[in-house]
Amino acid sequence: MSRSSVSAVLWVTPNKMLDSSLRFFCYDCVTVFFLALFIALRGRMSGEPPIGCLLLALISALLWPVARELVLHGSCLAVFAANGLLAAALLGAVLGALAPMLNVTVAHYLERLQVYSEILGLSLACCFGLLCALPRLPASGALLLSLLLTVLPSTFADVALGDVARLVTASARIWRALLGAIASCALLVFLPQSMFAPLPADLLALALGLALPLLLQRLWPR
Repeated sequence: MSRSSVSAVLWVTPNKMLDSSLRFFCYDCVTVFFLALFIALRGRMSGEPPIGCLLLALISALLWPVARELVLHGSCLAVFAANGLLAAALLGAVLGALAPMLNVTVAHYLERLQVYSEILGLSLACCFGLLCALPRLPASGALLLSLLLTVLPSTFADVALGDVARLVTASARIWRALLGAIASCALLVFLPQSMFAPLPADLLALALGLALPLLLQRLWPR
């Protein structure tokens, strides 16, 4: 499958999407939801107030699509024109900020929820960033760009929360997300598109990029 066969155009206009772009838009919404969820949970579990965590999670999660669109398309207006994307980020931020206020049974699972929402958010960001970058960059450049974009929201949140060392201490999850993106890249670049029919190649690549980090977390939890 050639890199040019992967669609990178997410929005044609604010109100009109290509069929493949609708699928990509759904990927985008799910990604910012999990990014906002884990950042809000992280802030709350650090003892920060709910409103502050909500705002931090919303801003941090939206940094990812804004930076991606600026780098790849030179404009981020499409991000702010997509109400569904903003709603997904807000929903994740609200759930993460309010979750510790629920009953004890739910609070008992908050740490696990934070871990898996972080894995899902980072893996989706890395793989989807790769899908967007492949038509414009060689595979190595697309992987590097997707990695840089992936660490941007969590690093911004870490600095805001005063924990600048977390990029090092939690690096295992970032590297697992990168391994998932590498597997997705290999699937897209080296295997013929006919092997994926009738499912879209980008959907299978994203599923592989999620499954590998989740499996590694299950086998070697850190």
